[in-house]
Amino acid sequence: MRAWVYHGRGDVRLEERPDPVASDGHAVVCVTRCALCGTDASEYAKGPIMLPPAPTILGHEFVGVVTETPDPVGLPVGARVVSGAGVSCGSCRRCREGRTNLCESYSTLGLTRDGGLAEQALVPVRTLYAVPDGLPDDLAVLAQPLAVGLHAVHRAAPRPDDVVVLVGAGAIGTFVLLGLLDVHAGPVVVVDVAEQSLASARLLGASAAVSPADVDDAVADLTGGRGADLVFETSGAPGALDRAVALLRRGGTVQAVGLPPGRQEVDVTRLVLAEVDIRSSVAHVSDVDMPRALRILDERRPSLSTVMVPFEGALGEGLRSLAEGRSRGKVVVTMDDAT
Repeated sequence: MRAWVYHGRGDVRLEERPDPVASDGHAVVCVTRCALCGTDASEYAKGPIMLPPAPTILGHEFVGVVTETPDPVGLPVGARVVSGAGVSCGSCRRCREGRTNLCESYSTLGLTRDGGLAEQALVPVRTLYAVPDGLPDDLAVLAQPLAVGLHAVHRAAPRPDDVVVLVGAGAIGTFVLLGLLDVHAGPVVVVDVAEQSLASARLLGASAAVSPADVDDAVADLTGGRGADLVFETSGAPGALDRAVALLRRGGTVQAVGLPPGRQEVDVTRLVLAEVDIRSSVAHVSDVDMPRALRILDERRPSLSTVMVPFEGALGEGLRSLAEGRSRGKVVVTMDDAT
């Protein structure tokens, strides 16, 4: 089979790899779609950060069809599936608490072990979830990143009357917005510098979508000048976390989701005097968030900005475009022409 393999910074190659064989709780999945994200682009341009030094097949957001399985009763050949990508032990303290994303031996397909940016993938059966009938692959492939957004919303625990601000309307910000719209009926103000991203947020159902220059007025109008109750920071932009704190009312909460390129300065005095809480989230809890993600995608069929890239273009049109900031939407690599 052919696979896109990471060898180091700026070095990703299309290679021939042996076809995988199902065994020891692992199924073979014929990949039909594989989405790329900012983490993939960062690893390509600046890594290895999370990736090990050994060659690794990229791709942690993918959908496909089971072609070989060690468990034909629970997971039949021909089943259309997505993978949660995160592999946990199930027995350490954090796993026993249900926080499998913080497993002591956690690994991730496409990052710390071979993933799905290939014609076939060898996937632990317990990370696979059946795709609802009728949900197209172009949407199902987004289940894993949507699960990340859902986990962030769960960690933030918005209250019914909270005024929420979402900083960043890129891919992860969009998935956080979908998660908010699923559980929160109160106002959600989305902030971004790109008008295309703001237009997409309005289309999805944001109460308001504004530029950074206008967010103070928008929040003041909604809260009578008191400030937001909850701010999600998904951009990772320099200074964004401190700016998020400044948007809050006393006793408010920041949910940190975006990964900044370096250390960030925060006005701790203001944070302490206002008794602000800062929470964070990473990845998702597969058994909780993946089924919810598939349900939301199936029920809402959201109109999302995606850029479809052929398998052979995964490097130039995919990773390089993302790393250079040229991509205008979620990049999805299609395998339709890969065989």
